[in-house]
Amino acid sequence: MKNSIIYILFFVASCSSQKQKEVQVEITKDAKGNVIVVDEFSIQNKIKKGVYKQYRYDGTLEFSVEYKDTVRFGWFYQYYEDGKTLEEKSYWRVKRYGDSYFYHRNGQLETYNAWDAFDNVFFVIKRDSLGNTLREEGMVFSPQFVSSVSAVNIKLNEPLVIGIAVANPPNSTQKIYMGKERETLQKLQIENNTARYKYTFNVSGKYVFVTVGELYDEKGILIQRDSIKTEINVGE
Repeated sequence: MKNSIIYILFFVASCSSQKQKEVQVEITKDAKGNVIVVDEFSIQNKIKKGVYKQYRYDGTLEFSVEYKDTVRFGWFYQYYEDGKTLEEKSYWRVKRYGDSYFYHRNGQLETYNAWDAFDNVFFVIKRDSLGNTLREEGMVFSPQFVSSVSAVNIKLNEPLVIGIAVANPPNSTQKIYMGKERETLQKLQIENNTARYKYTFNVSGKYVFVTVGELYDEKGILIQRDSIKTEINVGE
């Protein structure tokens, strides 16, 4: 049987904004009274928000994760017993999104994954504890886009906004381009593993868009280039 005890460490109330913040600690013990785990989390207006931390029975930090409006939204960090990082991964609205890293005990990268908004891994690297690459494959960007409207059939004068998940492997930089076929492609800004493209169609018909992703090493040398074409139908 497990028992939980909740302690409120501190409480701050702002009269001007009417926002209430508190940090709570929940201690879980077994039937003999031994501490199993210690949870620390922030509450704002009765909503879990901020950094949630879980400690082992010996006081060492096991993991921490950011919350926004009760859901995981930000970075998750997990640690070995000696304090070294075991795992790092980012969340976007509960789901894994963007970069995730697993490390060997000696600190060397074990696995890198790039996740898109559909919970798919589109780029992966695996290395041994000496840093030798065992596997590296995938695309610079995910071929599955997030769009504001249906990217297959769009109405005339309806703005289309596309979000493209972009991989960010260690010691690399990326460039993403998108635009209509046979026209100069637009270089997109990348922020938080996402490149965004916006276009409004003024003429109905069938369009073909090209997306290009380039991956450069730490010396600025191009090491990978991917491209795909997307057909879009625009009606009246």
